[in-house]
Amino acid sequence: MAAFNNLLAFYPVTDPLTGMVTLDGKNYNPGDAKYLSSALQLAKNYDLITNPNSMPSYQDSANIVLKNLNPSVPHGLLLMVNGSEQNLFSSFSAANPGGASQFMSIATGYGSLMFGVEDLLSTSKESDRDFNDLLVQFTGYKLTGT
Repeated sequence: MAAFNNLLAFYPVTDPLTGMVTLDGKNYNPGDAKYLSSALQLAKNYDLITNPNSMPSYQDSANIVLKNLNPSVPHGLLLMVNGSEQNLFSSFSAANPGGASQFMSIATGYGSLMFGVEDLLSTSKESDRDFNDLLVQFTGYKLTGT
């Protein structure tokens, strides 16, 4: 069960294999001190943060369209735990504390991709490691960072 009211943000990556991002002419790799804040700034710059009012409530679903999400550009995914800009997890595990995996890709068999998200640090004792705190399904779009 999800412990928080989470938000998602999408950010363009310069290198879809490593997750490197470029902000203001500087490159940041997952694990760099400014990686998560740079990824969040890119999401803000491109208006790619989900609206809190559009997120589904517990055991509900929602269809969210981000008009600025360009399918020809590779993106990473950020989880904003409880909507906090200071509590972020990336789909690129190396960016997370201790390299924790917070996103699990789940094949659906129907031409789409689903991510299961854990909203507590997956390596912490508090985490139930069920990756069902938020389920995100994409159709017709390839996301990187899995």
